[in-house]
This record gives sequence, structure tokens and C-alpha cells, in this order.
Amino acid sequence: MDDRLESVRKFESLILMNALNAKRPERALALFDEKLADYLESPIRDNQHFIFNAICVLAGVGDNDRALRTAKALVRIGYNLTFRFFIDPQKDDVWNIETRQHEWLADLAKMPEYQKFLNDIKGEIVTYTEPDQTTFAFLQDGIYKGKARKKCNLTKTLIEPGAKVVRIRGLCGKSVEQEIRLAAATAFDDGRWAARRCEFEENRVPLHLVFSRNYYGHWDSPHIAAFAYDVRDAGTVDIKGAVQLVADHQPPPIWREWYTERYQRLQDGFPIFESADGYGDAVNLIWRLVKAGYGEPFMQAASDLPIEKADKVFAMLGTFAFPLFRAGAQNHFGIRDLPDIMDIVFKGRLTVEEHLRVADFGHEHRRYRAALLSAMHAYGLHLYSNHGPTVDWFLQGLDHFSLAKGCHLLFFFIHHIDEDEILQKMMETGWLPSSNGGSSSSDIYDNSSHFHMRTVLFHLALNAPERVRPWIDRPLIQAHCDMSVDRETFRLVDKLLKSKSAAGGKTRS
Repeated sequence: MDDRLESVRKFESLILMNALNAKRPERALALFDEKLADYLESPIRDNQHFIFNAICVLAGVGDNDRALRTAKALVRIGYNLTFRFFIDPQKDDVWNIETRQHEWLADLAKMPEYQKFLNDIKGEIVTYTEPDQTTFAFLQDGIYKGKARKKCNLTKTLIEPGAKVVRIRGLCGKSVEQEIRLAAATAFDDGRWAARRCEFEENRVPLHLVFSRNYYGHWDSPHIAAFAYDVRDAGTVDIKGAVQLVADHQPPPIWREWYTERYQRLQDGFPIFESADGYGDAVNLIWRLVKAGYGEPFMQAASDLPIEKADKVFAMLGTFAFPLFRAGAQNHFGIRDLPDIMDIVFKGRLTVEEHLRVADFGHEHRRYRAALLSAMHAYGLHLYSNHGPTVDWFLQGLDHFSLAKGCHLLFFFIHHIDEDEILQKMMETGWLPSSNGGSSSSDIYDNSSHFHMRTVLFHLALNAPERVRPWIDRPLIQAHCDMSVDRETFRLVDKLLKSKSAAGGKTRS
């Protein structure tokens, strides 16, 4: 059996659950002994709670020392339900009802070491207005344009209309504020907030702030979670280990299906993989390393990777809005205008000419194109979900990924549809990708499909213009492609067809 499959993991977790419900935890020991180490070392998050159930099994057979070690290991790899370790027999929630976990953990909870463990993982409520607890995720100077006075989020003083302000988001470990708050510029004149601002802008944020353990935000990748957990206590960064972690990052494929006709779907032939998310974790880890002052060392260590992995990592680094990384990618690939093309591809709206410039750039630089495709598939650079970022666009330097602008990276493949599996299948069948039935980010292909379609239509307009109108006029497209981004696509394609006709039907290579 494939241990990455959601169905397999559900089944194995259920075996442990059944043993607990039968009050015969010893029945699960054989499976436990066979599988626990694999679960703890897996790059896939345990969404089915096999490891937590295993802790209950260990406690149930009296092996409390091993149960505690396993609990600590589970927290280290990013378990996102740490409240389950706090025993409350009176709490009538689903966990107590299904597993009676408070019964199994009762003796374990009497150990002083377990109480110390609980104190360590309790965490504090994130206070983004306390400089000793947080740093910034985003910071931008501006002018307050409101008509009424507004309270400063940091000093609680009133901001007058027309006054200088700073727009901020707080950062606390993996937690990032989504709403931008307003602070008076005077809050940064001196004191601790001024120091925090300097640290943020000069990329020297203390590790304990950029990798704090608040337990209110969780990494989806267990290996990256463990790295972030360890680095805080180490006080320094194993930069080669970080680079290898990023280079090897490859979550399971996101489940997808296809719209084949209007409101009719066809599954794509592979089952649902467990925890097919966390694509952006590697990118978001690098952002934190940069803010802690490790951007240059990371880039230098990435240069020592085998060429294919180095290419993949540098293609990803080039998408950051950090001059250091843009220049690093430029030098790595030997492409002088790479930073300029990145500025174009992440624009809010591209003209026909800009789409073609991006497409031609991709065609002219085969090595870069292959590296970018590898990076897109490993880090989800071109995918967009409303439920939560892959690449976290709430972080300054990655905010240009917001509003699905990372999907524009698909335009590098307008001349090379056949190199991407989804684009090629759309070209062959006319279908649209979807992911509504999966357990991972269920809107990720529905949102990104608008840009997959634009890529395909540009390819058709350049190479088979007679197919464009029949492709668009199908009931499938009319039913599913009625958003403003789709209408913009149709306008752009019409303009391209007209300009191509006026030029005598010449196509690009």
C-alpha cells in the first residue's frame, strides 16, 4: 500500500482507534511498532491522528516514558491540535467522545515531566502590540487619508487626518496578521518599536521572534516544522540543512478532477493523497531566514547543490521581490533581463505585448523554463487558494503573489504547452481543471484554471487561430468562465487575433 494515500492513513489510524474503543490497546502494538517511526519521519503531515492515537495506545499499556517522547516528537513536527494534550474529562468534545483520550492519558498526566511538557506547549495569546513578542511581516510608510481621527494600534494615541502613518502586519512564528493595521509614524521615533523596525528593514530580526513557538500558526510540512522548532533553541541556523530541506521539498500531488462538459466532472485517475498542501512552506521558510540575516548565506549554499536542484531553487528565489535574490537568479542563469521580466509577469494586468514578451522569454531560455516548471510543481508558485496562501502573500517581499498574480508564471509556457501536464491535457481535450472534491485546498485549481485557460488560448491564437472561437463558445466555457478575469482573457485574445490578422497571420516561433 502507498503510505501517502489518505485512505491508507485513515485505515491505519482507525485500527488504533478501534483498539482504544475496545479497551484493548495492546491489540494495536504490532501496527504501532511497524509504523510509528515512519509516521514521525514522514514529510507528509499526519492529518488522521495516527501518532496521537499511538500516544494513547502507549499510555494505555503503561509505557508512559515512550508516550511522552512521542508526544514531544509530534509537537516538534508541527501538530496543530496541541490542546488535545490538556486533559479535561468534563469537556464534551468530539475527541473525548471518540477516543476517551482523557482516560488513556490520565496516568501519563500525573508525571511531572508531562506537566512540564504541557507548560512548554501552552503558548501565549499572540499580542501583536507588544514588541517583545512580535516582529513585522509587512511595514509601509504612508499618509492617513481618513476624515476622522483614528487610534494608533501601537501607542493607542489618536492619529489626525493627514498625519504620517505606518501600515503594518505583525508576525509571530508561523502566524501572520491578515489585516493591515495603522500606526502613527511617531510610534517608531524611538524605543522598542523603533528597534523592531530597524531589525526588520535591515534583515537582522532575532531568531526567537522570526521562529517563535506560539502554536497558533502551523507549518504544513513536518520537516520544515521541525527545522523551525529546532532553530529557535539552537540560536543559529544550519544553512546547508535549510538549503537541502528546500531543495528536497515536494508535497504529494494535489487531487484534481476535470470539468468535461457543463457541470459534468471526471476524476483524473489518481486517489487523494494525504496532506497534499504545504507547497509554499519552503518559500515562507526562506523569507524568515532572510529576515534573520541568512539570505546571502542561503543563496551561496544553494549554488553548491547539484545543477538541477540549484536551478529549481534559484528559479524560485527569482520570484521574490528581493533585489538580492533577483540578482542571484540573474547571475545563476546568466540572463541579464531576468529581473525585468519578473517585474512584468507580476503586474496586476498585462497587455497583449507583455504576455508575448513573457512567452518569448520562456521560449528563448530553455534551461530557465525547465527550472521554473520544476519550481512551480515543488513550491506551488502558480497556484492560488482563497483559503490560505501557498506562497504567503501577507509577507512583504512576497505580497506581489496576492490576487493570483503567481498564476501569471504560466505565461512562460505559452509557446510550450506540452511541457506542463495540465496545460497539455486542456489543449488535447478542452477540459477545465478543478479540485472541489479533494481534502486539500479545494479551490486551488478552480482559481488557477482561469490562467491555465488564458495560456492555452494565447497558444491557440498564435498557432491555430481558427480553433479559438469554437473553443470559447462551448457551453463548458460559457458556464464556468464568467468572471472578470475571463472576460479580460477573451478581450486580450481578440486583440491578439486582430493584430495577427493585420500582420498577415504571422506566428511566433
